[in-house]
Order: sequence, then C-alpha cells, then structure tokens
Amino acid sequence: QLLVQPTLFIECGPGNTLSTFIQGHNQYSDQPTLLTLRKANAAIDDEHMLHRTLAALWVRGENIDWRRFNQTALGKHIPLPDYPFEQTYYYRYGAALSGYRQYPNPLRRPQDEWLQRVLWRMHDTSLREAFYAPGELIIIISADGDKLQQTLMSSGVDSITMPLPISSEDDVWDNDRILTHFHDICALLAHKTYRQLHCLYAPGAEAGSSLTQSLSGLYRVARWCMHSTTPLASLTVLTHGAFRVQEEDNPEPTLAALSGAVNVFAQELHPTEVRLIDIDAQSSDENLNLLTQRLAPKQETVMALRQGMLYLRRFIPTRLLAHLPP
Repeated sequence: QLLVQPTLFIECGPGNTLSTFIQGHNQYSDQPTLLTLRKANAAIDDEHMLHRTLAALWVRGENIDWRRFNQTALGKHIPLPDYPFEQTYYYRYGAALSGYRQYPNPLRRPQDEWLQRVLWRMHDTSLREAFYAPGELIIIISADGDKLQQTLMSSGVDSITMPLPISSEDDVWDNDRILTHFHDICALLAHKTYRQLHCLYAPGAEAGSSLTQSLSGLYRVARWCMHSTTPLASLTVLTHGAFRVQEEDNPEPTLAALSGAVNVFAQELHPTEVRLIDIDAQSSDENLNLLTQRLAPKQETVMALRQGMLYLRRFIPTRLLAHLPP
C-alpha cells in the first residue's frame, strides 16, 4: 500500500535492506531509495555523503534548511546540485559579513520554475558620465595592474596598485591579517587627502583557476571596506571573459560565479556602489577606456563590454517540460 503513490524511501542504516526489498517487486523497481551511510570502500567521506543525500532530497521537493546545516561553514561553498537552480542557496554568505541581515529561510520555488535562461542585450550608453574624477584615488587590487593604471592615468585619475589578498585555500585570514595587507593604503592616506576612494578588484587568470581563491580574495576586500576608517565610494570587480555574451565567447564559470557575491555585496556594503564589469578576454583598449565611465544605472550591478559596446543581462524563466522525450 505504501507504493501506490510515488514515495521516497530513505535507507537509514548500513547495507541495502530497504533497497533490496523495494527492488524485489518488479512493479516498483523505479521507486527511488536514498542511502544515508556510505559503503565501507566508497571514495567519499561521511560529510559529503550526507550532503549528497540532502541534495537529493532537496531536488525531490523537500525543504532543506541549508543555513542551519552549514552554520559552521561561514562564507564557504556549499555543494548543491544543478547550479544555477535555486541560486539563493548556492552560497551561504550569512554571518561571513558582520553586517549581514539574517533573513528567514525562504521556501523553495516550484520545480517547474527552476530553469532560467540568461539573455545579454546591448544597452545604449550614449549618455555617459565620468565614474572617477580628478582628486580621487583608485586602489587597483590585481596581480598585474600596470595596464589599468596607465588607463586611469590617461584620464587624470590617481591610482595605486596592491597585490591580491590571496593565498592557499586552507590559509586563514583574520581581521588583523586583512588590515595588515592593506597597511600601505592607510599609510598613504595619512599623508595625503583624497576627495573619494574607489577600489578596483581584478582577480585575473591567476585566481581564475580556483573559485575558492577568487571568492576569498573578494570577501577579504569587502571585509577591509567594512572596517576601513575611510569609506569607499565604489567597489568594481573586473573579470575577463567570464560570460558568454557573444557566440564566439568561451566563458569562464569560475569568474562568472563572482556575480553572485557582487549582488550580495551591493546590498551589504551600501552606500558603497558595487558593480561587476566583464570585458573580453583580450582586454582590448577600447573596453578598458570605458572603465572610467558610468556605464549603467546604479541598480545594474553586472554588465559586460564587448567591442566598446555595453551589454546588460536579463534572466528569462523557462519552465520544465511536463514529459521529457524518450
């Protein structure tokens, strides 16, 4: 009688007793059974096995309180299935930012609303205004910021370069270490006054190979922004070829994932203006020259430049097919 309606069975102990019982009835052979304990010779640890089971439950319609389950993993990647579905759950920034506002765990959206299509549309930028002005200081955080510094210099804007706050993935950065990394800026500001400060974070290819490193670097910059005695007017994240804006683009998902963090920081670092600009992988001069201009309204946090043209993205919901073809 339990098998009259679609039912999800969970094997709560070792072995496959329940699975064997279910599979013993041919008419019920398609009934899913989830394991909670790994096999003795499985190449997976207990924590990842539990993550996988919870993820499978989540996919099948159960509401999982990921915030409670991952309460000790502040600001770290949470392995959920099928990203970018349910994007609000993919990263838990939570208390990783001291000023973060804890919202109640939202109910998951209906399954037929999970899919979405990203559409990049060209945006009119005929009415542009300067984003940086003389008398302001741009802090370039990059492994190689010479080209950016030359671009800003040609516009009459002062800048200083800083190394990326990135180390091995297992290395711990506390507040003191973050402040020490940016000590040179504090020393500079003690001797010279600027109208406003801006930050330009460009992880580049060095951090692009690791999502953990690029996110950690951006998070440390955000922490410094929150604790700096001189507030930042803006934080710009510059990526190279992160998105497939045009057909010939070869996107880099590791850098594209930074857009999720940017959307969070846009709220948590207010009134600091936060934006992400993705330029072509070749870093053409015509795109770099546009970095000194305001390209879109403040509410637009993610944008792309290709051949000197601005693109903004839109998410188009796509419903799941009721019956998949064989």
